[in-house]
Amino acid sequence: MNSISDGKRLKQYLAGPWAPQAVRALKRLLATGLQQVPMPEMAVARRFEPGWRKQFVMLKCAIAADPFISPAVLARLAASCEPEVQEKIAENRRTDPRILADLASSPHVRVRMAVATNPNADLATVVGLAYDESPDVRLYMAGDHNMSPEILKLLAADSDSFVSWRARRRLMRLRPA
Repeated sequence: MNSISDGKRLKQYLAGPWAPQAVRALKRLLATGLQQVPMPEMAVARRFEPGWRKQFVMLKCAIAADPFISPAVLARLAASCEPEVQEKIAENRRTDPRILADLASSPHVRVRMAVATNPNADLATVVGLAYDESPDVRLYMAGDHNMSPEILKLLAADSDSFVSWRARRRLMRLRPA
């Protein structure tokens, strides 16, 4: 999923007159101390179209991407098994480092990429992702403009030639001319 099409789809899904009530209801459910969202589809599904499950996931994505959401709500949403929701949680700058460490072991590459570039991720998590099994994650990290020089040095010694080339190139750009 690219962010441009995600934004357009979110606007479509959240354009209906029922959307603000659904988002508020989900936030209330998450804030009440429940460990998981108890699937309020039954209450909300009647207002959704036939593809309501996808729309419900998109609503959870919208909540997870909210920059003003509380870390407690993000922690409850992190139990979600949908990779789209986990990716939005990993991208959110308010996500707790412990949640990011849990998400770093996700089987989904896009989630691990988002964890690697989150400024809240602790150093041990980012170093672990520098040795990730997927070259896509390591290549994404090597191209990140906010990646620390220490991590870039690790990636410059990578066995994948594309990863090491990109990391060396980023390191050369960091050095003063």
